[in-house]
Amino acid sequence: MHMNVHKPALSFWQIINMNVGFFGIQYSFGLQQTAINPLYTFLHANPEDLPL
Repeated sequence: MHMNVHKPALSFWQIINMNVGFFGIQYSFGLQQTAINPLYTFLHANPEDLPL
């Protein structure tokens, strides 16, 4: 069953905003990962003991 659905064309700035938002999310995840390491060394815990 094939429906003829019209997809709205994205403008240049909508595509740029999506890319910038995605990059910001990835960057914040990276900052969280790097912030975990000093916490575990401060608490004298091993990062390998994380229940992942």
